Amino acid sequence: MSVTHLNLINDPEDYRQWRLRQHCPRCAGGVPDCPECHGVSAPPESVGPFPQDPAPDASQGAADRAVVHYCGPRGWHYIAAFLLLLCLALPAEAQTLRGSARVLDGDTLEVSGQKVRLHGIDAPELSQTCKRASGSEWHCGWEAAVRLEQMISGMPVRCAAVEERDRYGRIVAVCFRGQVDLGGALVVRGLAMAYRKYSSNYDNAEATAKAAQAGIWAGSFVAPWEWRKGVR
Repeated sequence: MSVTHLNLINDPEDYRQWRLRQHCPRCAGGVPDCPECHGVSAPPESVGPFPQDPAPDASQGAADRAVVHYCGPRGWHYIAAFLLLLCLALPAEAQTLRGSARVLDGDTLEVSGQKVRLHGIDAPELSQTCKRASGSEWHCGWEAAVRLEQMISGMPVRCAAVEERDRYGRIVAVCFRGQVDLGGALVVRGLAMAYRKYSSNYDNAEATAKAAQAGIWAGSFVAPWEWRKGVR
């Protein structure tokens, strides 16, 4: 199941009603006196600054652009063959997607018609639940998707691919809204884990969330990759 119309949750009361409809395991409709629905809070305050990954090396980008320029059709004709071979030998420039984004789950977006898997993180599955310190369950998978939608807030995103496709056909990329690394923001809020199988980029963000007992770290949970294997 996909998160499709989450823009409504920018309004606190709409968000509360959405939470009631989607999350309540007893009434599934927001019955006023339902003990599960009582006291559901409005969304957290708008997202603040988050730790940023180091900016890409500007000189390297300039060098890459220079190579692309000289490999173009305006190169000197007498070395055209050499330049063609040079272009073929160079690695392709990483794909960058820009545009509006649709949230599919806590670590997957659709950008410009392409499904994009956030690199280096693993968020709880949409159907996944976690436990608070009190032992009560909460829908951590939905919360991750909701927070991702809130961080995007209808603004354009930029996704820089780190590999072409994963085994599900999704582009694997680091995505930003403005200067905010969306994957890192989820990890530091305790709504995703650093996916060390593929990257160590978010180890520090996870350590910060764990120390603060943020999100999933406030209680107990099954790692998303174990949940997908059927571990409960």
